[in-house]
Amino acid sequence: MQVRVGARAGFCMGVRRALSSALEAALRRRGRIFTLGPLIHNTQVVELLRRRHVEILARPEDVAPGDLVVIRAHGVPPESMAAIEERGGMICDATCPHVTRAQNTVKKAVEAGAHVIIVGDRGHAEVTGLLGFAGGKGHVVENPEEAASLPPMDFAWVVAQTTQAADTFAAVAEAVRARVPRVEVAATICGSTSGRQEEVIGLAHEVDVMVVVGGKHSANTVRLAEISRRAGVPTVLVETADELDPAVFKGCRTAGVTAGASTPNWIIDEVVERLRLMGRGGPPGAWLRAACASVMASHVFVAGGAAALAYAAARLAGVAPGVLPPVLAGLYLFAMQNLNMYIEHRQGDLVTHRRRALYARFGHIMAPLGALSAIASLVLAWIAGPVPFTILALSTLLGALYSVRLAPRAWRYQRLKDIPGSKNVFFAGALAVVSVLVPATADGGAFAPTWALGLAFAWTVTLALARSITLDMQNMQSDQFACRETIPVVLGHGPTKLLIGAGAALCLAGFLCAAALGAVPAARLWYLVALVHVALYLLVHKRRLFAHGMVFECIVDSSFYVPALIAALL
Repeated sequence: MQVRVGARAGFCMGVRRALSSALEAALRRRGRIFTLGPLIHNTQVVELLRRRHVEILARPEDVAPGDLVVIRAHGVPPESMAAIEERGGMICDATCPHVTRAQNTVKKAVEAGAHVIIVGDRGHAEVTGLLGFAGGKGHVVENPEEAASLPPMDFAWVVAQTTQAADTFAAVAEAVRARVPRVEVAATICGSTSGRQEEVIGLAHEVDVMVVVGGKHSANTVRLAEISRRAGVPTVLVETADELDPAVFKGCRTAGVTAGASTPNWIIDEVVERLRLMGRGGPPGAWLRAACASVMASHVFVAGGAAALAYAAARLAGVAPGVLPPVLAGLYLFAMQNLNMYIEHRQGDLVTHRRRALYARFGHIMAPLGALSAIASLVLAWIAGPVPFTILALSTLLGALYSVRLAPRAWRYQRLKDIPGSKNVFFAGALAVVSVLVPATADGGAFAPTWALGLAFAWTVTLALARSITLDMQNMQSDQFACRETIPVVLGHGPTKLLIGAGAALCLAGFLCAAALGAVPAARLWYLVALVHVALYLLVHKRRLFAHGMVFECIVDSSFYVPALIAALL
């Protein structure tokens, strides 16, 4: 079964902005934080916010002096804002800019002396907020038939809930024109909403079944499902992958996936992965895909890549790699990744379903395996010599303490992982140390800085940093929810890609200079093919090819295996 995913599926700008505001407040502030009503209509996201100590406030009257209240993306009536301020609360206004525009339109209409006809869902948070700005002159109409019940009026402005279906809005506007002598129509439907709805209509004609992912209380998500059904395609609305019924997809050749504006990427990924698992054609295919997913989630694949990278880096540095250093590097990375993931799981910081499920079910196995791998790597380092052992012991200590709380809770940085960008820098630095410095000092070798050694170290850092940063660009939403200030979270996509490009350019310049000076053989320029692989997976990320699931992670992690193949052939 082929799975087609809508390009517009997932968070819209307003939701992303509201979540960023709430998470930033949770990260920076030590006092009580609330959202006035659910920040967005997604149960899973609201629960994650609660775990970050962002609670839901039912009424503005419950605010205490000093509390911070984040205004939800849907907006609130002006009297609610006033009530919060009267009680000494502080406000972080995360109202979607498109909703703010609709609110300003309502205020303008009232100032012009018009009644306001709001086309939307009665009782929806956004509609309630718009009514608050109408000052008693607002009327909610859900469909053209309800327009017949409007009271007599001479002048009306028609506005829409920003997530309203365009055809319903147009039909209601026509019905109002037929009853009211003077009518102004304001197009307040969000462009992202209309684009998402148009995309669903187009996608519906290309698939056998449509899956709409999102909260069942989310107006825009429910509307997407309605539009899909009206287009004539069987449609299911699910909040999580666990709600998918395999019987629905029996005999299905192509499934479409779209999602509401309040659905996070990792939930979409889980649904897409589950659909692809259903469509493998039977138990053998399903078993193979499940096995591959486990290899990726348990860090076995990237640990093998670390061993391959250590072999290639040693060859580049002019050091005979032997067997111990690559195996040591693989064991070290496997240990650090698994131990830190287990700690994050215990702390409730794992967001993505695949790894959360793995450590929930097999954490009692993965943690001891990680500890045994760390011990095994230290034993191998001891065999290699006192200097490699000292280097690895310090690296292991640093890695083991990475997710452990070392400072009081009142401090801004309680753990090493709380330092902005530390995840990416520590990963790249640790991998370069165990891949380059350990082999260079093994078997009693004296540490002697050379062009080749420096080049190998810089090349390893570049590849490891590019890998870490790219996967974090893919997982920015889950990193934000886990309060991980990775480089992409701190800098954003554009500057992060420039950083990778700058690192690759410096690495290229280093190779060319070293080859020109005769510091390394010209044949070592073939190692630059690994940078081409980096450029390719960045292109895959930009084009959103294999954007969902483990395939992209596999493509990125395979960049560690390419250099080993090159080194073996040279």
